[in-house]
Amino acid sequence: MDKDIQVLIGGIQGEGVLATGAYYLQVLSRMGYHVYGKRHFTSRIKGGNSAMVAYGSVEKRGCGKDQMDIIMALDQDTVDIYLKDLRPGGLLLYDNAIDIQYNKNDAEKNEIQVIDLPITELVKEYGSKIMKNVCALGFLSRVTVIKPEIVEGVVETAFRKKGKKIIEENKKVLQAAVNYEFNSLKGVNYLLESVSEKDRGPVVVGNDLIGMGAVAAGCRFMAGYPITPASEIMQYLSTVLPRFKGRVIQTEDEISAINMIIGSSYAGVRSMTATSGPGISLMIEGLGLSSMAEVPIVVVDAQRKGPSTGLPTKLEQSDLNTLYYGGHGEFPLIILAPATFEDCFYDTVEAFNLADIYQCPVIILSDSLRSLSYENIDSIDFDRIRLNRGKIVQEIDQNQNDDTEPFKRYGNLEDGISKRVFPGTANGLHHVTGLEHDEKGYPIGVKASGEGLTEKRMNKLIPLEERDGIILKTNEGNKILFLAYGSTFSYVERAVKNLDGIVDYGGVKQIKPLPKKQLRQLMNDYEKIVVVENNYSGQLRKIIQAELGNHNQLESLLDFSGEGFKIEKIESKIKEVT
Repeated sequence: MDKDIQVLIGGIQGEGVLATGAYYLQVLSRMGYHVYGKRHFTSRIKGGNSAMVAYGSVEKRGCGKDQMDIIMALDQDTVDIYLKDLRPGGLLLYDNAIDIQYNKNDAEKNEIQVIDLPITELVKEYGSKIMKNVCALGFLSRVTVIKPEIVEGVVETAFRKKGKKIIEENKKVLQAAVNYEFNSLKGVNYLLESVSEKDRGPVVVGNDLIGMGAVAAGCRFMAGYPITPASEIMQYLSTVLPRFKGRVIQTEDEISAINMIIGSSYAGVRSMTATSGPGISLMIEGLGLSSMAEVPIVVVDAQRKGPSTGLPTKLEQSDLNTLYYGGHGEFPLIILAPATFEDCFYDTVEAFNLADIYQCPVIILSDSLRSLSYENIDSIDFDRIRLNRGKIVQEIDQNQNDDTEPFKRYGNLEDGISKRVFPGTANGLHHVTGLEHDEKGYPIGVKASGEGLTEKRMNKLIPLEERDGIILKTNEGNKILFLAYGSTFSYVERAVKNLDGIVDYGGVKQIKPLPKKQLRQLMNDYEKIVVVENNYSGQLRKIIQAELGNHNQLESLLDFSGEGFKIEKIESKIKEVT
């Protein structure tokens, strides 16, 4: 039995190609496999090519592999774009309604077996054209020798809201494909036996887990403007939050979104928004207002390839400089970067806690691959969830404050974190402004100095520099460390494991403030640190160098193609430096 399998299903965008891949992932998950799915699509509703990479493994990987075992082509573009990624000895399946063109000499040289399938013919006979995705799923399950009842169960779940008639029509198409007798399938063994009696759990995208984490953290308001690749967070929360008496509002733009969540949070409701690079540009002033007024908010930035509209469905990790250094004036900001799929949930809960504790904006720095990729989740450990609202004062002594003496909302306490009250709290009257202000919130005069107030705000995050914000995977004796963040961490992890752990690796989960204590220790422990990131200029490496020095000890491994790293590229770099 193969320990893993990777299939690519490609076709015309808008015709259910991505759904086919998602169904196949669910089939594998029900068989006990750990799964990973990666989408390739363009910035349009219909037309052009889209594809889904569906990967299943006995071991949890967190990413797929470089080459495909099977390609299912429902259009010519899939062959033109992805045939080069099919491994030697692999299988190319295609709809025989297409007059497919490919280099037969290369296929024969690489022992690629090519099989035509009557997909269009079967859907005409047993169903309708829109059922091509289910027919393709049937053929995939036939080739990989999956029990029909498992596939039927997935189809029933997928179409249960459409009624019994639609389910039965799709099952007829599915059965026609499963029962089809191939003219030839020479020496191909893709037998996938169930590896666990237990379903590995629901297959979701990273954005869904961020949404789940927000709900678990007590978030009850989201305002946002749709943008790829962040939109699914708003879609998820618009369905779920009303069940918890929460609300989602689609605003006219990102400026409105961030200002609405500042107002909601000031009123006492945990609030968030989600966007991507172009939206972050519009939200910068709001981030400054949140920090100046010391109102906690959470902002998700699902990074994509820029600049401008760029390639909105492609991968890049290039918003870091904007978030780390951006804005007029200087203000405290926390940046968290989920390194694993599960981190999308747990780090979101932590983001809301940190926002309340330090009374400032917290950025969840995701990327298109982490946000839009599929994985299955066994379970959520709810015992790990702890909610901390910070220094909220619910009762104020009337002798300490009355209507003539406003509450010192911005009192400069020893740790720089002031007490906070919600509107309506007795004796908690205070002024709120985006202007520099005194302890009571009143704007300071032209002769007054804001120096101490700036120090108060900036210094309150210093304790976070002492935290262990980097997860490390080590072997005794290694002198080289590969560091990554976001989705890149999983690719580094797989490359290192493929080479038997000849280097150590880690994921930077807290980027601002940098975990300086831990980084200084790493500088002492390793001769060389390679920072792996998806951008042109090596932004994270340069930030670490600017903060800590050690310029000769740090170097970059970069990819800015929009497609993300090939594991082979990371392996080559590991071999080069060892």
